[in-house]
Amino acid sequence: MKKLLSIILFSFLISFGIFLILIQIFYQEQEIALIEDEKNYYSSIQEIDHKIFLIGGSHISAINPFFIEEFLAKNNKEYEVFNLSKMANRPQREIQNLDLLISAKPEIVVYGISARDFSEIQSINKPIVKSNQPLPDPSLFLKNWLNTQNSELLILQPDFSPKLITLKEIRGVTVNSQDYIKAPFFRFDYKRDFNVMEDSELKLQAISDAKPVKIRPVDENRDLISLKEIILKLEENNIKIILFTTPQHKYLYDLVDISEKKAFEQIIEDLENSNNLEINRFTEKYSDLEIWRNPTHIVVSKSASIFSEDIANLILEELG
Repeated sequence: MKKLLSIILFSFLISFGIFLILIQIFYQEQEIALIEDEKNYYSSIQEIDHKIFLIGGSHISAINPFFIEEFLAKNNKEYEVFNLSKMANRPQREIQNLDLLISAKPEIVVYGISARDFSEIQSINKPIVKSNQPLPDPSLFLKNWLNTQNSELLILQPDFSPKLITLKEIRGVTVNSQDYIKAPFFRFDYKRDFNVMEDSELKLQAISDAKPVKIRPVDENRDLISLKEIILKLEENNIKIILFTTPQHKYLYDLVDISEKKAFEQIIEDLENSNNLEINRFTEKYSDLEIWRNPTHIVVSKSASIFSEDIANLILEELG
């Protein structure tokens, strides 16, 4: 019996190892394809006049580019707005595509940042969330493994050109071609309302998400250095930049260690002082509103547009 169990276990390990290798190969192929497709995408919108880009991590995916376009048009400002946010994006990754972004000639870049964009994730003291499932969840294991790859798992869709789509566990993913061209990395249907997370779920999710992080000092923080380079290069190309901190729900923000809050505030102050910029602080702005998909993401919604409206007002103020 022991021998049989050993053979079964060995076979499982071999099979699973092959599976992981194949996934990694697929990952690498998709990453190579993504680079080429991004070139095609930026090239395809290069001739569009009066463009505004929204960039950053998934926290700004809820900003509705269509709403902002309509808002600006009502104020006699004709612009096309593109939400170019990406999952798990941070300055060190954003700077890799900066030349492509600049080649598309936007007039304004709106950049949302959070403390975790400048942090090193630590695994110690991570809260344990109990599960009703008696055995380990293979999908959760795979998700955790994929998260260590510093990349995005992509499925290229031949029905669209350029072929950009990110596979995510996000409610409201759509294949609407109109949304695709304005939000190539997050394919939300911005024309409808999505459900918010229940209050009890928000509390539990906040506990799960409140893992400790370390933010390096301003003089050695590589993401801060990258962000400064991004700002400088945009200014050199006469591209205006608007910076803001992305929202968090109070259930999560209350659990954030004071050291993380102080470190992020030092980064904000350093950016403002060294670049003569005002950074708009939205971190706690919507904490009491029922507009949350999870503790760090506002729901993508047509009616809950306060986040998009506030960003639109920032853009309108910049346009003068």
